[in-house]
Amino acid sequence: MFDPVTSVASYALFNELKSGIVMIDNRGLVTYYNKRAESLINQHYFLQIGKHIQDIIPDSQLLRVVHTKKMEEGNLFLLSDNQSVRISRYPLIDKDNSVSGAIAVLTDSKEKPNWTSADTIRTVIDLIMQNTADGYALYDEQGKLIMQNSSYKEILITLTDINQVKRMKTCREKVYKTRRPIVEQFETSSIYIHMKTLPIMVEGKLRGCLQSIVEETEKQQLRKEQSLSKRIIRALEQSYQWDDFIYRSPLMSFAIEQGRIAASTNRVLFIRGEEGTGKFMLANAIHNNSDRSLFAFKRIHPKRNEEDWRDFLLSDKFQAFKGTILIEEINHLLMEEQEQLLKKLTKRSTDPQFQLIISATEKLEKLLIAGSFSESLYDELMKFHINLPSLQERKEDIIPLCEHALEQLTREYGCTSLTLDTEVQQILIDYPYQENIKELKALLSLASLKAKKSNYEIKKEYIAFSTTHSKQEQNKNSSLPREEVEDKRLSVLVEEYEKVIIEKTLRELDGNKTLTAKELGLSVRNLYYKLDKYHLS
Repeated sequence: MFDPVTSVASYALFNELKSGIVMIDNRGLVTYYNKRAESLINQHYFLQIGKHIQDIIPDSQLLRVVHTKKMEEGNLFLLSDNQSVRISRYPLIDKDNSVSGAIAVLTDSKEKPNWTSADTIRTVIDLIMQNTADGYALYDEQGKLIMQNSSYKEILITLTDINQVKRMKTCREKVYKTRRPIVEQFETSSIYIHMKTLPIMVEGKLRGCLQSIVEETEKQQLRKEQSLSKRIIRALEQSYQWDDFIYRSPLMSFAIEQGRIAASTNRVLFIRGEEGTGKFMLANAIHNNSDRSLFAFKRIHPKRNEEDWRDFLLSDKFQAFKGTILIEEINHLLMEEQEQLLKKLTKRSTDPQFQLIISATEKLEKLLIAGSFSESLYDELMKFHINLPSLQERKEDIIPLCEHALEQLTREYGCTSLTLDTEVQQILIDYPYQENIKELKALLSLASLKAKKSNYEIKKEYIAFSTTHSKQEQNKNSSLPREEVEDKRLSVLVEEYEKVIIEKTLRELDGNKTLTAKELGLSVRNLYYKLDKYHLS
């Protein structure tokens, strides 16, 4: 119906469009349709090349425009009682004024048609290209420009760097050589470009290429701003100050005073304490109140950050580091790693560039007795150390910590102020914590989800006891079956229970997230965060 280069170029361009395209010849046989057309009407009609249009879509009226040679634009075409598309029909008229077929442009009925009439398919292509914000250019197999739209020209003008223009030409040359599409992005001082170069193949032979360039400067700027926001949030999350510590007990007060002293020195510091006592928080506060606060705070866990750990032990990668390095959980180190760490500490210069803080959860004395920890390393660490007390050793701090945690949960859930029942306060003071503050927050987080039933007052029955608590209390108060909580930490139980509650509520409300958030006493934003966290979205 048309020359091969024009046809294949048309098809390559048509597949990039959001409009559906259906073409027939002057006999009514379907000669082409794009993916968008298929998706728009696939539920109602099955398109097939070579089949008569009347056999596929009896009411298409495409043959009518073949006979009348008149275009018909923006008509509503019913697919079913509740679904429709907007259809524009154009005759395809050759140079000798004979009709070679017709083309139908399908758009969603909610979208406005953006096509106008054309005497030939080449004009139709040119019209599409000229009315899109994206830049398009068609080149033949020799690299000669056949046609381009105004957007392509305008974007080329903004590329003041000749190397970028050469890069576009190089992409076309690669397509000619490999016959494969190439997608690239490049950025100048004022513009960000997404470029796609597609080969045009006719009967297995390369006949040219179609190059599209999309200016995505605003999108890229938004991506950069989002990335910056994430970095700022991460920095804020790791920016603890002395005022962030909630305490009244003498033991905790002594630990904080030791931390203030540690902030004024570059000596190796060892922080010891049970899980959830705040070792990272203290190390970060020491960093933020030292003369190294403008430099990086590096956190290395030997098991989770194996590459950084190897670099620290075996190379000089961190020799010029000027911030603070926190090495966590050294109680898990092999004897060989302990000896290497000891050598690193003893060879440390008198005026080191960075502060080194080391932490451990397990009591090293037990490991010494078992013969699994180096006595020499132990002696070196104990020269300057801080012991963070457990909640069992600072019970006077538990209620102030609860009040602070409930304030945070109230802001997070966007609900009425959460309070503690008097009986619950004593339960929390006497509770046998395994993970200290971390576990306390987990208990309150789970209980607060249930507190909506009692005007946001946390009652005794809302506290999910761990298996270390008395079995009688566990069976009486836990909302989870005993076999489900055996051998699991409370923080894990909290997340499992929260996921089940959210999933159940979402199902009961037919997936309505606004109602689900309201029912659970969460903000919609916080609900979306939890849906993503638990992979429920």
